Amino acid sequence: MGTEKILIEQQEDLAIISIHNPPANSLDVHTLKELDSSIHKYGNESFPKAIILTGKGATFSAGAELKELEDAKEGIAAFLGKRKPNFRDK
Repeated sequence: MGTEKILIEQQEDLAIISIHNPPANSLDVHTLKELDSSIHKYGNESFPKAIILTGKGATFSAGAELKELEDAKEGIAAFLGKRKPNFRDK
């Protein structure tokens, strides 16, 4: 389960969300939107009790895709600034 650059594996009460954007799992706007959607998908559900965020391959993540930041009209920082936390009350 998951999307093109974000892979999701479910195990009992655990979700493993993996960034898969070779070669260095950089976070371009497309990958960030997929990651954001994958994480917030679980915000209104009882599953999972924990989420592990990891990267496929030898690198967790190289961080923001700097080339895209220079060219993007709406940079990654602008995208992240629009997102409000969605934490469940227990």
